[in-house]
Amino acid sequence: MKHHDIFQLKRGASPLVISIPHLGTIIPDDIIGSYNDEALQVADTDWYLDRIYAFASDLGATVIAANISRYVVDLNRPATGESLYPGMVTTSLCPLETFRGDELYRSGFTPDSQDVQRRIDTYWRPYHEALQQELARLRGRYANVLLWEAHSIASVLPRLFSGKLPDFNFGTSDGESCNEQVIASAIHPVRNTNISSVVSG
Repeated sequence: MKHHDIFQLKRGASPLVISIPHLGTIIPDDIIGSYNDEALQVADTDWYLDRIYAFASDLGATVIAANISRYVVDLNRPATGESLYPGMVTTSLCPLETFRGDELYRSGFTPDSQDVQRRIDTYWRPYHEALQQELARLRGRYANVLLWEAHSIASVLPRLFSGKLPDFNFGTSDGESCNEQVIASAIHPVRNTNISSVVSG
C-alpha cells in the first residue's frame, strides 16, 4: 500500500504540524472480511476534523491525517502496545472492541501477534516516519516547532468517562508537552464564551 493511501500529507512552511491520527475510515480489502457489521460503521472515527482544521492551510501549517481506520491500527498508541492510560478502560493498538464495548471482529478472526506486527509495519510506521520527517524539516528552519494533535470524540461515553465532556479538551501531558504561553494562547479564544473547555493532563 502506498503512503498516500495510508495518510494525507499537506506540507506547509510555518513551524506548526497538525497530526490527525483518527480521521481515517478505510479498512483494507485484505482484512475487511475479518470485521463484523458493527466495525464497518467505523463509529469511533474522529469525524469532521478535516473540515474543522480546513483553516490550517491559511496558517501555513503542515497537516498529516490518517486514511486508515483506527480499528485497523491506532496511530495514537505506542507501537509497543502499552496503555496510554494505565488502570483505565481504553482501546488498544489494534482494538478488539468499540468505545462502547462492542466486539469488532467476527468469531475466530481477531488478529494474532503476527497480524499486529504486520499492521505496525504497513500502516503505523509509515505514518510516524512521515511525521518525524516533517518535524525534522521544520526544525531545520525554526528554533521551535509545535506539534498539535487533533482529535474529536462523542461527548458522552459512560464506559470511558463519567458525565459529559466539555466542548474543547486541551491535553498537555501534565504541562510537559507545551509551555504555559502556548496553552494560554490556545484557550484564549474560548474563554469568556458559552463554549465549555478544560485543560487536562
